[in-house]
Amino acid sequence: MNPSDAIEAIEKPLSSLPYSLSRHILEHLRKLTSHEPVIGIMGKSGAGKSSLCNALFQGRSPRSVMFTPAPGKCGASV
Repeated sequence: MNPSDAIEAIEKPLSSLPYSLSRHILEHLRKLTSHEPVIGIMGKSGAGKSSLCNALFQGRSPRSVMFTPAPGKCGASV
């Protein structure tokens, strides 16, 4: 069951509650189910951070990537 199907299944039981309360609950559920996690990877130069990312994504590009350098180092944003 995907998140939108789950929310639809909950809408009918929530209809017995006051409208403003049911809308409030549904809005919170939508926010919770549409959340995209953020992952941070830190480590010394040469520690294998890029290798880890390559292994995790297996050639697929993530939706967005941001590399933030340590002070005095180079970095890139994609």
